[in-house]
Amino acid sequence: MPVLIPLPLKRLTGMLAKVETTYGVDPTPVVGTDGVRLSGNFWNVIKPSYAWTNERFDAATGTIFPVTAALPRGSQADLDVLVEVKGPGIAYSASIKPEDDPLSQACGWSSVFSGGAGSEIVTNALLSSAHKSCTIYGYAGGMLYKLHGCRGTMNQIYQAGVLVARRYQMKAKWASVTATAQPTITSYDTTSPVATVNCGLSLGPYDPTWEQAEFIQGANVQRFDSGNEADGISFFDWLTLGDGFPAFEITVQGPDDGTGKWDTANFNPWADATARTSRAIDATVGSAQYNRQVLTIASTYVSLPENQEVHEAAAVKLRYTITDPNMTFVWN
Repeated sequence: MPVLIPLPLKRLTGMLAKVETTYGVDPTPVVGTDGVRLSGNFWNVIKPSYAWTNERFDAATGTIFPVTAALPRGSQADLDVLVEVKGPGIAYSASIKPEDDPLSQACGWSSVFSGGAGSEIVTNALLSSAHKSCTIYGYAGGMLYKLHGCRGTMNQIYQAGVLVARRYQMKAKWASVTATAQPTITSYDTTSPVATVNCGLSLGPYDPTWEQAEFIQGANVQRFDSGNEADGISFFDWLTLGDGFPAFEITVQGPDDGTGKWDTANFNPWADATARTSRAIDATVGSAQYNRQVLTIASTYVSLPENQEVHEAAAVKLRYTITDPNMTFVWN
């Protein structure tokens, strides 16, 4: 018997991503330009499956055992990854953008470079149609997973003092899984990821005390099938936003007005929810040029607060539904 040596997983993982020119056609991402640094391991977040297993369990056999299964069809995969939030640390251009830009575009966000020398920016705005897609190569466990036609939805997660993270939940056509050694990915940005500090986060005119918040895109990704396709799946995309549309959730500590009462003069989410008062939300992470991101939302409305207890103090969890079609993430 051969000696079996286990394949380690911790940190021996990697991911490449590249925007597709034509949906589902592999643009061949490479280690020198297309690395996206994961927070976690690809092995644990890739879920390949078949849309139709065609196991023929209903076919008559005359025995209690099934017949031999037919070939499965509809190779698909779900992917749920966390990535670091950071800029490249050098001037933006049409080809120099944040590391996770292909994933962002595949979730329906634009990627527009603008500005002159010294004031370059990249703007991400949510598109209602004509969404891009990307190819992903995932390395882990001595295997290479190739995913084509990836599209999904994005959340951005904030926790006081902790590195900001983006969660990408993607669906894709699963092209192949092959035995491949972990390559050296040389294109990771060397800038330090941004942390949830000095955010200047505001809910309308109020600057709250808060520990956790999350931007939720809420895209409802669907699979579209076709009998004319080689494997039965035509494409993945979202046409509408589920989960109550894009939202911003935040847990806020209750402000004391100095007399032991909630300071409703400055912050009254119950009144806002009842009156459907529109509130703007802004948040900035990072302070260095080319490693700074600004979220700008011009209009939201809040649902009734959910009472919480944070460190034995009164707090509320708030969900602001976003009504601003022009909300942006700007890297400046």
